Amino acid sequence: MGRLVEAALSTGAAGASASLEQIDLPAEATLDPSIYPATSRKQNHYDRFRAFGAGRHMHTPAAIFLTGATGFLGAHILAELLASTDVQVFALVRAADNVSGRKRLEQTLQSYDLLQPLLSKLFDGYLDDDEEKPWFDDRVCVVLGDLSKPLLGLQHEDFKELAFSIDSILHCGADVNLVKPYEALKAPNVLGAKSDNAIFYMQTRCYRD
Repeated sequence: MGRLVEAALSTGAAGASASLEQIDLPAEATLDPSIYPATSRKQNHYDRFRAFGAGRHMHTPAAIFLTGATGFLGAHILAELLASTDVQVFALVRAADNVSGRKRLEQTLQSYDLLQPLLSKLFDGYLDDDEEKPWFDDRVCVVLGDLSKPLLGLQHEDFKELAFSIDSILHCGADVNLVKPYEALKAPNVLGAKSDNAIFYMQTRCYRD
């Protein structure tokens, strides 16, 4: 949008239209042919990883990979998962280490007034701020990464291990900005989901070394 505004100011509406036409949005939204549902056929055979997990999505998930947990929507989903289910949540967080990542998650829950109600529901009362919260470490696994980076910022083996540790994905992560041009938002919002070895590859478990 920022680029379109600049184009409109410098060259008028015709320049802005030309700038928009340079981006082939249908092509940008097209998935790689190797990404397809686990139960579909390709070349008359099932991928062995897909065949292994083809029916697992029909069961109640036990381990969920959650992106965007430090945002508004993701924080509310995280709180609801912890309060209403027994699933283990693998939360993607941009942080220097696990301690910092956990702190970001707790601060986000606190900022939206979700932390104390969650503790109240889990423990039928409030915990002191200084009291240890073993439930957090038992239920939430901080995954240090970044949607805008290849393999979500993970090492190859870590990405592969994560893909086989989860059975469901809740993808809520996004860079929402009405001023940045598309190119600045493409990495986290598009490539983080559709590019080789990203969210959709993790979902279909068709990781390639």
